[in-house]
Formats: sequence, C-alpha cells, structure tokens
Amino acid sequence: AEYLDLPVSLHSRGAEQDCIEIVKNFKCAGIFHSFTGNYEQAKKILDLGWGIGVNGIITYKNAENIKKVFKKILGKIPTDVDADWFYQKGVFFESDSPYLTPAIMKNKKNYPYNIKITFNFLKNLLQ
Repeated sequence: AEYLDLPVSLHSRGAEQDCIEIVKNFKCAGIFHSFTGNYEQAKKILDLGWGIGVNGIITYKNAENIKKVFKKILGKIPTDVDADWFYQKGVFFESDSPYLTPAIMKNKKNYPYNIKITFNFLKNLLQ
C-alpha cells in the first residue's frame, strides 16, 4: 500500500493497539475496519491520519464502550449531517456484510444497504 499509494482496510478488531504500533512504521493510511477499541486508541488512529470503521456492532446493547468512544470523538452533532460530515471526521460506515448485522436485524444476513441503519443509529445517538 505504501509503495503504490493505496489505502488499507485493516481488520483490527480486538488488536487495535498492536495495529497502531505497526502502522506507525509506514507511510500509508486507510481505515481501521470494525473498530472496537477505546478512546485513546481512536484518538491515536485519527491523529495518524487513519479512519475508523463503524458497523452494526454499535447498535448492540452490550456496545456501551464503543458508543462512549464515538460520543467523545464526535460530540453532539448538528441535526442536518450526512455521511460526508462523518467522513471528514474520520468515521466511515461499513456493513461487514454478511456479518455484524445491526441489532434490529440480529441473526439475519447483513447487506450493504443496512449501512443506513447504522448511520441513523449513530446520528441519533449523537444528537
């Protein structure tokens, strides 16, 4: 990715700190896919110029820690935001299809069009 100047999708779930230490050694960027780390890790990722991927996990009842991370990173948001507003802040919506379906569709196959559920959930959480 560094040699070809291409973005990286880094599956870092549960290994964010190790991945942060690795990417610091390269001149490339991308997204920490399926981010489930803490605020300090999120801040470091964003400071390195990388993005953070959010998917259906944030809609789960047991995802209070990740909800707190996004609340702290983004704060209270305007009511008229769109996906581009989040992208500019380094937050990217992903489906992880066919897995990590939003909670209201739990135990069903996930599809990319379900990103709108995750987007609306996070938007409502922060307003």
